[in-house]
Amino acid sequence: MLYNAVSAALWAGVLFQTVTIGANEVVNAQKAGKFFGKDDWFTATKRGLGSGKVYDNLEGYTRTVQTLAGMEVLHSLVGKSRRMVE
Repeated sequence: MLYNAVSAALWAGVLFQTVTIGANEVVNAQKAGKFFGKDDWFTATKRGLGSGKVYDNLEGYTRTVQTLAGMEVLHSLVGKSRRMVE
């Protein structure tokens, strides 16, 4: 039960940071678009989310969370945890 709470909190952190960084990049792209004369919402969203900053900022954190989830499955398969994968 504690593991599930920690895992949910870690994945919620991934989601929160993804949305926060992504939204910030879209806003920055909108500001740049207004300055350069291309301020439509679709272009700003495409450029903001395509900047790669979400990946750059979250790669290590997300990789760690995914590794912990993979270890849970592995431990379940080899019998180190009480839950069994069916």
